[in-house]
Amino acid sequence: SSTPIVNKMAEKQKNIFPIDITQDIKPAQAFGVLGTPSFVVVNHGKIEKFTMGPLSENKIHRLFSE
Repeated sequence: SSTPIVNKMAEKQKNIFPIDITQDIKPAQAFGVLGTPSFVVVNHGKIEKFTMGPLSENKIHRLFSE
């Protein structure tokens, strides 16, 4: 599961927001998330990167640091 990885990153980086779509579906709908896990990188209100499916810890870190 990528949840612990993303939650740990969110503690250190204030611009990372994990969302549990089972509890709050509206953000998922707004970004077109159809499945989990999904990763959306938004910059100035625009989607820069979107991936769906499991990623390794290294790939998650690279996704959010590029």
